[in-house]
Amino acid sequence: MKPKIIDNFLDKEHWNSIQECVTSNAFTWTFVDTLNYAQENDDAYFAHIFYLPTKRHLSPYYDMIQPIMNKIPHDGVLRVKANMYMREKTAREHAEHIDYDASHLGAIYSINTCNGYTRIGDTKVDSVANRIVFFDPSQKHASTTCTDQRRRLNINLNLIRLNRSFTSHY
Repeated sequence: MKPKIIDNFLDKEHWNSIQECVTSNAFTWTFVDTLNYAQENDDAYFAHIFYLPTKRHLSPYYDMIQPIMNKIPHDGVLRVKANMYMREKTAREHAEHIDYDASHLGAIYSINTCNGYTRIGDTKVDSVANRIVFFDPSQKHASTTCTDQRRRLNINLNLIRLNRSFTSHY
């Protein structure tokens, strides 16, 4: 699946609501001391798990992301989480990784605009607020830090799609 980028994915009201919630001091973040299984350095980040069925975890903020979930046709959820990468003096691309071995629908929804990006194969997708990129996260991809904002914020979705193409929906 070639990455599909959609700008202005949510209406301004829903995007504002998500951005205000995730950037508030009340929003809970967990420190994660390993970036991915392919890690070769001391990279770390902060995460918030919205939904993880294997641990029967449902965040109290899960309803907040429903505008995103409702716009994406899917048959099930593998995981939904927010990522926060703190600003660094020099931008770095993290090691490539896959999310799960089996092919599935993935999406990265950017909460803020910064000079960070996600590389999916040879495609570089800039972090632009209210942009979403759809791709198959069983293919190698990599995240980055940023240098121009205090943090890079996004929501990662890993979804199940049965016998349907995402692009046929849009």
